[in-house]
Amino acid sequence: MANAPHSDRLRELAQRVRRRPVVSGAVAVALVALVVWWGGRGTGGLGRVRAPVADPSADRTALAPLPPSLLSVPVHLDLAPLVDAMEGGVPTTWGDLENRIDVADNDRLDVAFDLERSPLRATFRDSVARVATTISYRARAWYDPPVLPTVSVSCGTGEDEAPPRLEVALEGTLSLDRDWRLRSQVRVDTIVPVTEADRDRCRVSIIRWDMTDRVVSGARSFLTDESATIDSLVAAVDLRSKFEEWWALIGEPVRLTEDVWLVLGGEGLVRGAIEGQGDGVETILGLRARPRIVVGPRPGDSIPPLPPLDTGYVAPGFAVRVEARAEYAEAGELLERELGGRTLEAGGRTVRLEGFEVGGVGDGRLSLAVDLGGDARGRLYLVGTPRFDPIDGRIGVPDLDFDVASERAVVEGAAWLARVGLVGLVREVARWPAGPAVEWARTQVERGLNRDLSDEVQLEGRVSEVEVVDVLAAREALRVRADVRAEATLRIGRPGDAGN
Repeated sequence: MANAPHSDRLRELAQRVRRRPVVSGAVAVALVALVVWWGGRGTGGLGRVRAPVADPSADRTALAPLPPSLLSVPVHLDLAPLVDAMEGGVPTTWGDLENRIDVADNDRLDVAFDLERSPLRATFRDSVARVATTISYRARAWYDPPVLPTVSVSCGTGEDEAPPRLEVALEGTLSLDRDWRLRSQVRVDTIVPVTEADRDRCRVSIIRWDMTDRVVSGARSFLTDESATIDSLVAAVDLRSKFEEWWALIGEPVRLTEDVWLVLGGEGLVRGAIEGQGDGVETILGLRARPRIVVGPRPGDSIPPLPPLDTGYVAPGFAVRVEARAEYAEAGELLERELGGRTLEAGGRTVRLEGFEVGGVGDGRLSLAVDLGGDARGRLYLVGTPRFDPIDGRIGVPDLDFDVASERAVVEGAAWLARVGLVGLVREVARWPAGPAVEWARTQVERGLNRDLSDEVQLEGRVSEVEVVDVLAAREALRVRADVRAEATLRIGRPGDAGN
């Protein structure tokens, strides 16, 4: 009975350990049993050390999702369909040489003219669309002098006479409304003679009057009336169906490698600026998304209808949450290399570390089985919560320690096992580099961000940072979760594609 007080104290200690509250946060504490049987009483040596594996707990793997990311989405829009629509909708001729128009400040003078425009030319610069054309015109004037018969004069009407010309330009801002319709606000910008030479001015020498300004005024009135027509023609161009095709495409999982998928997780689209040069235009959209890398079978399609074009704001930048695996077998092999065969001694007794096996309890903690030889033979378990150390880039278990789940936890003579420094030694060595998992995450995201999703949709990107945010001991493997930040562009459309 001399051993009873010591045994009672150890049993009381074991009960206190079992009553400790579960630690909240990324991981929780699981109980692992340690039961020691003494053999050879009175010989001063230990017999066998046995520890039953803890009952598996529900696998806790949830992690708060990332906030939405914003992918820059330059959408190329070819202006050719718009120009074609305007070309067919805006008259090529206007006016009538037989339709006399009174001149407001001269009641003895009437004028008439007709206009003919050249094909429309569209360009885009500094967020403004510009449509230009050259107008050739003919003009006639009737002057009723006080005593003489009416005099009729003209310019540009002769068989061999080149008609005067006006250079005309209309400008307007383009935008997409919430229903994915193209909108414009066209106005007349300039109407001027092509040159200042006589060829492009309509001067009537008999009555010493320059009709050019009167024709310009008439042309401005005509084009102003046609501005509303142009705006309606622009709005009639069907872009929504093309955007719906693109939206469905980017909603499909992208296969990176065998059983590795990139899911963009699109949630909405945000309006941006319209930029471009020459005859092409790009509207910059923002794809609000929660992208992620999925390991396993192909994720199911989840493609909501094309959402209204938003006017909200999301901070720019692209981030994707990646979960990499660090296999327990590799962790055990590292411990074997570092500690296999090591002997520890205390109080004249020696224990030899003969093997290691790492596993997951399932509730966020890992268990470390240590096979012993020497004066203590058998297996015992240490448990703890894995943590990532950003300073040295390794995963450690700073709270690794024995845990107790049985009333018959320790019997007389086990105290010396604690004094050999086994826990501290294993805790110091049980540190695994996170580099392979981080590199895997970087590689997968780089692969996913640089590929053609179709003939019209290209994903382009460059990883700028990988940050480990959590380490979780799941049952099957150590899960390393990282946020990968990148510069990313989803380029939609090529010249001539959009709107066709």
